[in-house]
Amino acid sequence: MKVYVTKYALTKGILEHDATVGEDGWAYVSEYAMSFSRKNWAPTMPEALAQAEEKRVQKIASLRKQIAKLERLEF
Repeated sequence: MKVYVTKYALTKGILEHDATVGEDGWAYVSEYAMSFSRKNWAPTMPEALAQAEEKRVQKIASLRKQIAKLERLEF
C-alpha cells in the first residue's frame, strides 16, 4: 500500500513510500526498516497535506512560546 509519511514534513517534506499497514495502525516501510505511527502517515495526499499543515501550525505556536519566553528574560 502506498502511504504518505508526514513525520518529516517540516524538514524533508511529505514522503511517499510503499508500506505494509498493520492492524495496530502502524505503517511498516521495509525498504528502510522504519515504522510510523498513525499520526505520522496518511493513506491519501489530501490527508497528508492536512497533517503537515497541523504540524506547521503547532511548530509556529511552539516557536511563539519560545520567543515570548526569551523576551521575558532580564539580565
